[in-house]
Amino acid sequence: MYGELGAIKDIIDLSPEHALDEAEAFLASLGYSILRRTSTTLTAERRASDQSAGHAVPNLTVVATPQPQGGVHIKIRGSDFEGVQARQSDWIGWSEGLPRKSAGEANASDVEQGGVETPDVNLPPPPTVESPTLPPPASTADVPVPPPPQHRSWETAAPAPQQAASQEGWRQRHPLLTGGLAIIGLLFVLGVVTSAFENGGGGSGNAGDGGGAGGIVEDEGSGETFTRKNYGVLVANPNEHVGAKVDVTGQLLDNPESQGNEVAFQMWADPVKIDWNTIVRTDRSALKFGTDDYVHVNGTVLGEMEGENAMGGMVSAVEVEADEVERVDAMAAVDPTQKTVEVGQTRGAEGFSVTLKKVEFGPKHTRVYLTARNDSVKAAKFDFYASKIIQSGNRVGQNDPFDYHLPKPKPGLQPGEETEGAVIFGHADPSQPLQVSFAWEHGGFMAPRPEPLVFAVTP
Repeated sequence: MYGELGAIKDIIDLSPEHALDEAEAFLASLGYSILRRTSTTLTAERRASDQSAGHAVPNLTVVATPQPQGGVHIKIRGSDFEGVQARQSDWIGWSEGLPRKSAGEANASDVEQGGVETPDVNLPPPPTVESPTLPPPASTADVPVPPPPQHRSWETAAPAPQQAASQEGWRQRHPLLTGGLAIIGLLFVLGVVTSAFENGGGGSGNAGDGGGAGGIVEDEGSGETFTRKNYGVLVANPNEHVGAKVDVTGQLLDNPESQGNEVAFQMWADPVKIDWNTIVRTDRSALKFGTDDYVHVNGTVLGEMEGENAMGGMVSAVEVEADEVERVDAMAAVDPTQKTVEVGQTRGAEGFSVTLKKVEFGPKHTRVYLTARNDSVKAAKFDFYASKIIQSGNRVGQNDPFDYHLPKPKPGLQPGEETEGAVIFGHADPSQPLQVSFAWEHGGFMAPRPEPLVFAVTP
């Protein structure tokens, strides 16, 4: 199943675009096929020549998250556990070849000796009610100090005997999580769903006796509601917020899976940063969703669910019992409209006219909806590259996002033609006046360029 495969500890001194350029070239050298790319992610698959029909193709996603001080953090997530493990030395070599931010530029927490970060498989899970006490620590005189690591590696050491025993006890309590090759995989999720019915409880993080259909904990909750604005608080400690409400939009990592009438799927509750791993338990109506779909989830927090990633390290996710799940479009998920200004202005010259219908302001982009018509006897053409928003002396250029698409106006119009659509620019302040300036050509590129058509917009 989908999981975290590794990360680079240091901040990489590249823009997201350049970091993904490096990743794309590296993945191509390993034989991966690029599936899609957004402004911060690159997804590729490894299809073998003997790949059997109907068999899932291993894939991975490189996530380049911009940092406030510049540069990016790079994480690798996906289902290609086998491929990454087999090419550890290549991944290490690639990561060590990327430029790092200097110690003075990076946060102290980010400046660590080392390259590729992998979860430490040697750490046992925290004590549970089944093992309320821990053995006293061994005397430091009796414990030999291991030599320092000779090389950064994706590999992890075998656990010590007492640690292995603790981990084995945990696996016995979660029998579907075996082999160390699953994150919070859906088979594991559905195993917990089954045990919830058998034991009358919710997920692994629930406290107290459960009840009701689907194993929802009978807890009135704290009155909290978690949205994208405060979801990080929930992720930090889901067990403190059992019974709280969730109202969030996320992106599915994989197709939902079912067991009887129960359905579960895994999603990123922050699809922009590819973060906030969340398990959603729902009903069979969710089987209509698929990988990469965006969904809006209203539900109740069940607690924290734990599992293993490709390296045997413990990872966790928020577990939610959904009251309602509905599909939403990509724009509503990654760049929701915060404010809409109806404009309804028309500007024209030489028989070419543009009507600016409305402007939508999102966290990342500004969307301008228009219709245009060419009533002249010559061809007319938009120059979207030279078009811009002007606000407080700053110029915001046209910017087609990678992660969602809207119908765009046809650039070139012959006499008598009409077009409509949305032109997407970078972020503009929805509280301040602005101008939208459309550059255009009339009669071919050799003809003198007419003045831009400019619209004044007051939010």
